[in-house]
Amino acid sequence: MNIKQYISGYKGEVNYTFSNMVNAAVTMISGIVAAAFIDPSDLGVIQTVLLVQTYVNFLHLGVFNGLNRNLAYYKAKNDLVKMQDEIDTSHTISWIVAIIGFVVGLCLLVYYLFNGYDNVYIWSSVLLLITLFFNPLTIHVESTFRSGQQFGSLGNIKNLQSLVYFISSFLPIICGYIGRVLSNIVNIVFGYYARLFKIPYKHKAWGSWGALKDLLSAGFPLLVAGYVGGVLSVADRTLIAANLGMEPVGYYTIAGYCMSIFLVVTSSLNSLLYPKAATIYGQTGSRKALFSFWKKSIAVFCAVIIPCALIAYIVLPYLVELFLPKYAGGIRAAQITLLTCVTYIYLGPSVLFGTFKKNTLYIIALALDLAFFWGVASLFRSQFDSIEKIALLRFLTSLVMMVFVVVYSYRLVKNEKKDIVY
Repeated sequence: MNIKQYISGYKGEVNYTFSNMVNAAVTMISGIVAAAFIDPSDLGVIQTVLLVQTYVNFLHLGVFNGLNRNLAYYKAKNDLVKMQDEIDTSHTISWIVAIIGFVVGLCLLVYYLFNGYDNVYIWSSVLLLITLFFNPLTIHVESTFRSGQQFGSLGNIKNLQSLVYFISSFLPIICGYIGRVLSNIVNIVFGYYARLFKIPYKHKAWGSWGALKDLLSAGFPLLVAGYVGGVLSVADRTLIAANLGMEPVGYYTIAGYCMSIFLVVTSSLNSLLYPKAATIYGQTGSRKALFSFWKKSIAVFCAVIIPCALIAYIVLPYLVELFLPKYAGGIRAAQITLLTCVTYIYLGPSVLFGTFKKNTLYIIALALDLAFFWGVASLFRSQFDSIEKIALLRFLTSLVMMVFVVVYSYRLVKNEKKDIVY
């Protein structure tokens, strides 16, 4: 089989991967434009307010994580009735979570309005409100593409969304931080409706308690791991906001953009890997059957992340000095963050924990990593008086996590035990 035939056989996956590369590029361009026309203090406020999103991501209790795993799993077993029941249940939960998120965002908006906060806080809370409402709806819809492995169609949608986002990302040139807020709102709302228009599996009923229990069983451990990991990923920005103020958060914007881009890339790769792991496991029930997958997942992540991080590390100072000179104070912290991004190769084999429903040690390790970060930051608070030192602490915690995940996932796939697959 030649390369052309190989690529043709994975046309959908190739298109989806390309769409995420485009999305990462547009995200970077959008960030550059925003930083060029928005003061560090204002951009710091927007990023700080949006941190609320990370801390309320537990509201769905793992239903969406379970759907992402179970659809591929039950499809491999050709259990279409079970698939539909879980889709219906997830759809209902997505609207419940969206309404709760809307109320949370509205409360923060009212608080800012009645306590005389600057307009940047008001606009940021509007963005948060819309984000909290649409995100659960979008995640549910997108899970039906990923778990159904409709990657080609989802790739086309993401390419179109990236085009719209690219156009809107120049709004800060016209109206500063308000343009940034409006650009993000356009991206969020358009992304949801574009996916909804092409959704491969539509809901037909409210769902059932049995499906909810099944989704929670598969998804709640994944949620806990993802939630703790998400909190860990913003721990550095949270610490900076709490100890150093809004302007240093603004300087840390470059580091935040670097991390966000790499998280987009790794999340996209896992969107491809997770259904494949679940399919193999659903067909064999054997952990050892996924040893080859374990090796490939690490190889793919290394091949993508390491060269990109190395290039970014070298060119970043020149790009910032050329295009964003007022953010030059964040260059060193951003380079340290790029080293943290290299450790994210562990996110590849980490999908095996959810596939095997062996999340306990992973969750404990994440929690200990988070506790270590905050423990060290609290005990030696006076030492972490710069964004560079905080970025270095974040790198060290992520490095420890990488070692743990690689070793633990290896031991799982080398286990000869044949699991009972339900």
